[in-house]
Amino acid sequence: MEFDMIALIKVLGAIGGVGVFMGAGLAAAAQKFKVIIDPRIEEATEALPGINCGACGYAGCGSYAEAVVENEEIPANLCTPGGEKVADKLAGITGKKAGTKERMVAILRCVQDQSKAAPMKYQYHGVESCASEDTLHKGAYTCSFACMGLGDCVRICPVDAITMKKGRPVIDPDKCIACGLCVKTCPRDVLTLAPYPGRVQVYCRNTKPPKEKRKICPSVCIGCSICKRKCPHDAIEMKDFVAIIDHEKCPPDCPRPCVEKCPTGAILAR
Repeated sequence: MEFDMIALIKVLGAIGGVGVFMGAGLAAAAQKFKVIIDPRIEEATEALPGINCGACGYAGCGSYAEAVVENEEIPANLCTPGGEKVADKLAGITGKKAGTKERMVAILRCVQDQSKAAPMKYQYHGVESCASEDTLHKGAYTCSFACMGLGDCVRICPVDAITMKKGRPVIDPDKCIACGLCVKTCPRDVLTLAPYPGRVQVYCRNTKPPKEKRKICPSVCIGCSICKRKCPHDAIEMKDFVAIIDHEKCPPDCPRPCVEKCPTGAILAR
């Protein structure tokens, strides 16, 4: 079969013409539909700490950067790990006011330690993980609200603000950046973010009937309402046999009779 060079050239020319046409079409489409990204979004992303903890309410730092730049209603001070420094940077980038936000730190809402802890239902010898232990009959402690003390919060903390002492996590408020990762990781919901410097807190979450929970832990809130009756600011309510403190009503200069009168030591000011 004789090779037809002219036919080959025509075929290649046709293919090349189609390629040029399609390329021109794609270029025109890209130009027409291109998304113009506000350069301030990149600036805002770089200003954020990059922890992607979600404490701001967004999936990550990039999502918050986009929102704070493009939405006038989103404040510049939602990044708790970044604090005032990051808020000032975002305010400068977006033209918004930085505003003030009360400093928060993580606290452990369980006052017991190994020296006076709830009895154990069994000895756990599995994976060193609170989440793993929690799958076995809701943990080894008879108090299903108690901290299990296996350190999931220690391992997730990005700034080494949590250490273990007497089988319980101890949070260094000077290191804590209130990212909330430990709060999300805890399978017992026994960690929370609270205002700092310290406020009066109820270090118990056990909602079992008083007689039942008093038998298993000496440090529980027994729902006796003494704190409520002694509070001079009407800042304490009882819910499910546990005292709840309204910090907006509780002034920092209060002599705190609730702490003094609590018969089990479940209310502390730290």
